Amino acid sequence: MPLNVAERDIDPSAVIAGSSRVVADRLRMEAGAKIGEDVQIVGGDIHVGPGAEIRAGARITAIEGLELGAGSVLGPGLKASARRLTFGADFWSTNRVLIGGGGWQGPDSILTVGDSTSFFDGAFVNVSEHVDMGSGCALSADTTVLTHGCWQPVLAGYPSLFAPVVFGNEVVVFIKSSVLPGVTLGEGTTVAAGSVVIKDTPPFSLVGGVPARVIKTDVRRQLTADDRRDLVCATLVRYVQTLDWKGVEVLDRAADGSSFRAGHAGVEVTVRVADDAPLRIHVEGAPEGSTVIDLDAMTFSGGASPLAEDLRGFLRRSGMKIVTDRPFRSLPPAQLTRLESMGREATSG
Repeated sequence: MPLNVAERDIDPSAVIAGSSRVVADRLRMEAGAKIGEDVQIVGGDIHVGPGAEIRAGARITAIEGLELGAGSVLGPGLKASARRLTFGADFWSTNRVLIGGGGWQGPDSILTVGDSTSFFDGAFVNVSEHVDMGSGCALSADTTVLTHGCWQPVLAGYPSLFAPVVFGNEVVVFIKSSVLPGVTLGEGTTVAAGSVVIKDTPPFSLVGGVPARVIKTDVRRQLTADDRRDLVCATLVRYVQTLDWKGVEVLDRAADGSSFRAGHAGVEVTVRVADDAPLRIHVEGAPEGSTVIDLDAMTFSGGASPLAEDLRGFLRRSGMKIVTDRPFRSLPPAQLTRLESMGREATSG
């Protein structure tokens, strides 16, 4: 394991794969942090927070430093180059994410990302100028954020633009959209797929088109307490419909979706929506202990049974966010489990 580090503070539980290479002034890795296979990191102060992970094949150059918050994941094949990279807690990126591009060695090449933000397959963030993103944001697949635009000769009259980009909290940029230099996306902005955003957006707006224009001034609905509870129950109805596919037997269910009983791996579990004012889902009966999913506080506490973990992932995919340091573990389809078992038997035979 090539590790050329002037100063190091590595927790005994942290893991650095033997095929990885780190060159840094300082390397700090907290409890449970991981650097996967064939990762290459060059930088000043590298800090990998508790439970954070840099996955296989990542290539990172952070001249001043990299800060990776607790529980965050830099996905496989990530390529990132900048003066400084800062990711808050529970950041997540998937495949082929690119950060850097033209101007990445400049003094303003700084990316700062808040908590619980995600970059998905093929997202590209240019950091010729600084990019500031709030918490709870998302760049969908094949999206682009640009901080400079210049190619044809400016002395012949062609335009050039160099300017930072700012995202408020809870901004989402959907698939194959671009955000151009100098744009500030207001809190809660939704950018429709295939759009090109060339100017600032109002908070909570829906924008779309080429160039993007405001389609709706506020995408949020006004929900009563009953509306919110009904929405949770309707989501549980959809969840129950997935369980047979996963080899889980549904033993009983309430018509409105407020509760159900299910059997999995010889264990009977009850899931119910609490009757108190905060929106809480209780998962009871598993040997791992009872679980409380508080949808208002966005927390997951107590035991972590397979069904509770699977439900947590389904709620997240349904837009009900849950912030936790536990990795997501979904129940696989029963047929996939069977096929994988066949594959293991064939290999061992």
